[in-house]
Amino acid sequence: MKPTKTKSTTIIPIEMRRVIDALGDNWIFRTDSDGESHGGFAWGAVGVWTEAPDWNPKPVCGGGLHGQGPGGYGYAHKDGKRFVFCETSGKRVVVEGDKIKVKRARILFVGADAWNAMLYATKRNWPGSLDLRGCDLKGITLPTSVGGYLDLSGAKNVPQELPTANVVR
Repeated sequence: MKPTKTKSTTIIPIEMRRVIDALGDNWIFRTDSDGESHGGFAWGAVGVWTEAPDWNPKPVCGGGLHGQGPGGYGYAHKDGKRFVFCETSGKRVVVEGDKIKVKRARILFVGADAWNAMLYATKRNWPGSLDLRGCDLKGITLPTSVGGYLDLSGAKNVPQELPTANVVR
């Protein structure tokens, strides 16, 4: 696997870049607790399609699988400490202007790979807010800029260089 460097020291393997490029805008970034999201909902394993049993296409919270991504970068919810990058399928509904919900999604990358996939997909410029409270940021490269706030309260191994953002510590 031949790696390619982004603007920072983060190395993105070519295969990962191809997967992300092929998604276009059909992706979401989220956090979870080892596959469990808000309300105790259990996602499928990496690579397995997960479907929302309570799907509702109305632009309101609930009734779908939620995350942030193209169309809804507002507030990156803090449901856990594991980073997750997912492919989405079907209709994408923007909820309250700050998140996306879909009926189907599958986890492609977790942990540092998910974080790096997000950096690559956004060209290191996250348009919304990021809530990284309590996360261990060891080895993590932060985005160049964050459009909203960046909450680092209780985070471990916070890098010295911080992006352009409203930083909460």
